[in-house]
Amino acid sequence: MSRSRKIQRREMALPQTGIEPDLISYTEKQLARGHEIQKVLVSLLALDNRTSADVAAGAKKLGMSKRQLFRYLKKYKGNPKVSTILGPGRTGGRGKSRLNPEVETIVQKAIEDIYLGIALSNVNHVYDEIKHECWKLDLKPPSNVTVYNRINNLTARTVVKKKRGKKIARDIFSPLKGETPPTFYPLQRVQIDHTRADIILVDTINRQPI
Repeated sequence: MSRSRKIQRREMALPQTGIEPDLISYTEKQLARGHEIQKVLVSLLALDNRTSADVAAGAKKLGMSKRQLFRYLKKYKGNPKVSTILGPGRTGGRGKSRLNPEVETIVQKAIEDIYLGIALSNVNHVYDEIKHECWKLDLKPPSNVTVYNRINNLTARTVVKKKRGKKIARDIFSPLKGETPPTFYPLQRVQIDHTRADIILVDTINRQPI
């Protein structure tokens, strides 16, 4: 490899200069971890003949798998910034996602495909799928509480529409149309609700079902 190509390769491995405006959204702990990973990435990218053993040593130093470090190398090579390593900054605040973007995609897909896509599915089915997909990509899965909260935040109409269909959701949640005729004296208009209720009516003496 020529000297000019070696210099070019080392320059490509160096982090971009200047202050990244989006780093304010990270905590000190996140930034420390990001710079720790960046230091290893820069050293690996600067090697003229990088081997799998070099990557394995770097991964061991960072406490991650070799496959995960390879992914960092690929992303950082295309955009050498700390924010590339850390992903989108956490804005905090109620209702904001705090998950790794890759994990976020897995969570959303599992909720859509399993919880909303399968009539008799429940939160446990969704969480098992999320853990399995995270394991395949060597990612840390979210807690079951996080997944439960995501599902619990779904509107009742959305759940019924996905699990039971648009018509049933419309019948349950859409306002009834029409007008009630005016009345002018007691019992002029009598209505009886025959909707099935989850109760057992008993008599007042023997307490037996009527």
